[in-house]
Amino acid sequence: MQNRSLRILAAAIILTCPFHALGAEGELVPCPEHKIGVRFTVHLTENESSKRVLRQTITGISDGIIEINNGALLYDLVFNYIRTPAATYTPKYYLVPDCPFHLGDRVKGLTAKWVTPDGSEARARIDITTGGAFELITTPAGTFKTVKVTAEASLLFVPQEGSVGGSAKTVAYYSPEIGRSIK
Repeated sequence: MQNRSLRILAAAIILTCPFHALGAEGELVPCPEHKIGVRFTVHLTENESSKRVLRQTITGISDGIIEINNGALLYDLVFNYIRTPAATYTPKYYLVPDCPFHLGDRVKGLTAKWVTPDGSEARARIDITTGGAFELITTPAGTFKTVKVTAEASLLFVPQEGSVGGSAKTVAYYSPEIGRSIK
């Protein structure tokens, strides 16, 4: 009877503290190691009517820049945008803080500039918050240890006449194991 009570207590502790073994605020999240030739599929859903599937291959890595599909895209080590078919970002468009970073980090005031396909200038001020613990996320590709990353951007577009502002919020689950966001 006493052994059964201890097992029930142990199970209750594990169920109520599921992230204990998954890190704690302040823990270092290292830079990932990427390899040329790695292929992956990206499913993008911007809204219900805009869904795309992208097949990408790492074709080069140099000075902290990852080349995808022979230069069609350029990312940094945590897959922040440097160049896409639509724009080249200065210095880059942040969705994840530069690595290494810590669980619970808050980075404010990152900036990015780019020119949109219609020739308008665009600017963003980005604040990023990382989760205070790792979370297990299951996708069709498997279960991954991730950190929730929230990026909030204030945007300004300067078209030919006048200017337009707005905001964007991105929530991603970054996996240090594979070096990119999985959800």
